[in-house]
Amino acid sequence: MENKKQIFRFYLTLSLLYIGGGLLLWLNPPSSINTVENNTCLINRITGVPCPGCGLGHGIYEIITLHWKAAFMANPFAYFALFFALIFPFWTAVDIIRKRFTLFLWSERVNRLFKRVPLLFILLAMLFIANWIWNIYKY
Repeated sequence: MENKKQIFRFYLTLSLLYIGGGLLLWLNPPSSINTVENNTCLINRITGVPCPGCGLGHGIYEIITLHWKAAFMANPFAYFALFFALIFPFWTAVDIIRKRFTLFLWSERVNRLFKRVPLLFILLAMLFIANWIWNIYKY
């Protein structure tokens, strides 16, 4: 029974994140103008220091408009973010319609992999920190 609740919370959380992200994009669409005044990052506005996610929206906009180098310069993680933003909602919808839990099971496998191979987690954390340093440097 607990597993069913966990699966329900997983898909509910994902669905709410998709809806929230969609609303944020609708209310404040990314543009090609990347200025301090146009910055939507709350962390950056409060602290003056960009977060690791700063430039993601701008980077995704640049990918969609086929400006590959500008997308990388905005935030190298934009490519991954766009990939997951396109795949995960579709995967979630298919799982819900087919009453299967393949995305949940995949996330469980990824969690187990990180626990078994801590070096993988460390490498990803180092990439995350390197991206953050890059964001601080370029701003």
